[in-house]
This record gives sequence, C-alpha cells and structure tokens, in this order.
Amino acid sequence: MIAKIQQYTIPETCLHLENALIQAFPLEQQSPRRLHRLYKDTFDGRLYKKNYLFWQDTCESFYDIFLHNFDTGERLQSTAREDVIWPEVIESSALGRKIQAITKIRALMPQISVSVRQHILHYLGGNEKTQLRLIIEYSQLMRPDGSIIPLDKRLWVLPVRGYEKPLKAVTRYLKRVHGLRLSQDNPFLHAMSAAGQALSCYSNTFQVALDPEMPTDQAFKHILLNCLENMEKNETGVIERVDSEFLHDLRVSVRRTRALLSQIPEAFPIKVLNQFEPGFAWVGKITGPLRDLDVYLLNFDDYQQALPVTEGENLIPLKSFLVRHQKIEQKKLARRLQSGR
Repeated sequence: MIAKIQQYTIPETCLHLENALIQAFPLEQQSPRRLHRLYKDTFDGRLYKKNYLFWQDTCESFYDIFLHNFDTGERLQSTAREDVIWPEVIESSALGRKIQAITKIRALMPQISVSVRQHILHYLGGNEKTQLRLIIEYSQLMRPDGSIIPLDKRLWVLPVRGYEKPLKAVTRYLKRVHGLRLSQDNPFLHAMSAAGQALSCYSNTFQVALDPEMPTDQAFKHILLNCLENMEKNETGVIERVDSEFLHDLRVSVRRTRALLSQIPEAFPIKVLNQFEPGFAWVGKITGPLRDLDVYLLNFDDYQQALPVTEGENLIPLKSFLVRHQKIEQKKLARRLQSGR
C-alpha cells in the first residue's frame, strides 16, 4: 500500500478530538488496539539520514511493517512472520527492495520501543466503502524502573486513492475548528528524547576536526583516539555478529592505526610502540579469515551469475562450505576478542 500520509500532533486542548470527528463526519469506529511498537534503523542511522522511519508493530503471530518517508508523506506497509533484521523476511518485495536500497548490507537494529493504543476511524461513503482512514495514537514509554512517560498524541490521516473530497473536508475541519497544522515531527526522535537517549551519529568516514595550530604529535594522538573510539563502537557488533560491516569497520580502524604508528614513531616512547604495534597486528591477523569469508559470500551471487547457469549451480556446495566455515571463524574470533590474550 502506498499513500501520502498527513500527520498532526494533537495538543492537550483537543482532548475530545475523536468524539468531535465522529460527530462531524460519517465515521465508523474500529475496536481500539494495543500495540508494542519497535523503531529500528541501522547502526549508523542510514534510514534516518535519508528522512525515513521504520517500525514494526507486534500483532498475534506476525509483525506489521511500516516505512514512512517524511519528505514525500508516502508510506509502505507490509507484514513479516519474524522479527525484521534483514529485508528479505518482509512479504512485500517492493518494501524489502526499498529498505535494501538504503541500508545495503547493514542489519536493522532495535532503537527504542513504545506502547501504543491505536484508535482507527473509517470515513464511509454512500456505498459503505472506506474513503479515508484516521488513526489516532496514544503512545507511552516504559522506563526500566517501571515508570511511564506519556508521549505526544498523534493523528495520521491516510487518504484512499480516488477519494479526494473526504480528505479536503477533514483537513479543512482540523485546521478551522481545532487549529491543527500539518506536522513533520518524527515520533522516533520524540521517544528517544523523552527516554534521554541520543541518536547515534556513527560514521566510518574518516572525519577528525583538527586545529591548524595544534602540535603534530597532539594531532597525531587525536586521530588515533578517533580510531580507537571506532574500534570500541564496533567490537560488540563483531562479537554478536549483527552484520558484517562491524568487522569491516573495525579492521579499517585497525589498519589506519597501524599505518599512523609506522609513520611517526617518535610521537610515542619506544616501550609504548613495542607494546601496541604487536597488539594491533594481532587484531588484524585474527580478524582476517572471517573477513575473507564475508567478502566471498557478499560477492557470491555475482560470481555465480558470471558463469553459465549450469556451471553456476555447481557452486552451491561451495556456498554451503563457506557458510559453515564462516560460523566456525565467527565463534573463534568472538572467543579471541573476549580473551585476556
């Protein structure tokens, strides 16, 4: 389903907006639903950076999946039978492809969850067909200590193709009678702010702010600290095997560190260099086998398609072999990274 959605934030002065709408328009109420909503994005916020919002609502035996574009007001919706970490499990191939185009090979990771009470109103025409849908959501955040934080109340107006008059009538009513204006507010950011959490601004792009007047050795150490921070940010993802990019980014930071240490050795005492150079070499060595297998598997479909169909099928046993050894190397690497060495 693709629709241009309108969003309104409901102020405290509009406590009875739902009843007012029912009295003003031919609306049919659907039984209220309580949902567990989980907002997701990649580790480096690729959806957020493109002004998209992804969430999944937990239903009885499946998940309702949504991808909302704040630039266009379009929303894609589908279902999945399992928790969405990779787009392949989404039943709508169009939605899966859209997410894949943005996230590439990064996994969708939980960011924050909220409890939602959802009231759905159907605008019925003379033929008893739904010509417009209104969704009022009352959301709240549950803190670890059990306390509850109420979040903004929201009204989503979902048009139905071919029925423009109901949309115009409701929009005009919301503006003139209740003083509501269209909102581009991101409910995910509001929930993060209410929880006191900051959105990750992680990037593997090498960007370090340096003062032109800074001494060379100080600038050198500043760059090394940036590399160390990136290693630490990616270490848990490597151990838990969320996606292959954590390992890639960790190895990039290790290579940068080793290159820097070799360029200006006089920036550190020789004892420090003798301690850390072998250590970073060790990290590079133990992470190499798994990264090689990751690269083989990431490019496997391309290798297969480069061959005639019959010969490409002969590579299937090789893929099984690579996957099996990938799991073995992952366990080895996780143990080594958590060891005292």
